[in-house]
Amino acid sequence: QINDEGLRAVDRKDFNAAYAGFQKAIDLDNTFPQAHFNLALLHEMQKDIPKALREYLAYLALDPQAKDRTAVRQKIRDLSAQAGGDPEQVFPREVRDLLLEGNAWVKEQNYARAAFSYLKALETSPGLALLWRNLSAVFEGLELYQSAAEALVRYLAASWEGEAELEPSRQHLMELQVKLRN
Repeated sequence: QINDEGLRAVDRKDFNAAYAGFQKAIDLDNTFPQAHFNLALLHEMQKDIPKALREYLAYLALDPQAKDRTAVRQKIRDLSAQAGGDPEQVFPREVRDLLLEGNAWVKEQNYARAAFSYLKALETSPGLALLWRNLSAVFEGLELYQSAAEALVRYLAASWEGEAELEPSRQHLMELQVKLRN
């Protein structure tokens, strides 16, 4: 209902009211994918690429089987390319800092601290596939194979990469599932 108020505001070209409506819908139910999608469209219309990307990623994370997922993944690729692939443009600063912090902990083989950094970043950007992939790797380093497999499943669901690029991750998931059975 509140999401519908945002849509009506878009029709009136009252973008401030639309933003307020979509944001209120998310505040009431952060798991409502359509509100994230609508907010992503609004941010994209306003040329705020980082916020649009964050909301598109949240949409796919909340509805990985969305009928329009192929088109949304393409939109994410296109927007990322517009941002030049620069992490500062694509990711919110807090998420980027936590991602880099986690990567630094991985280099030191401190997987527990890396996992903490990635999990903290996922609180802000649950749809960011890269975080799920990295989290899967550190869980595997900690020999938490079930958690590694679950994170890898989330990565596959959230990723906007093409089928060929995802195949090695699918193969790795099957290897993890074999480990879990043994």
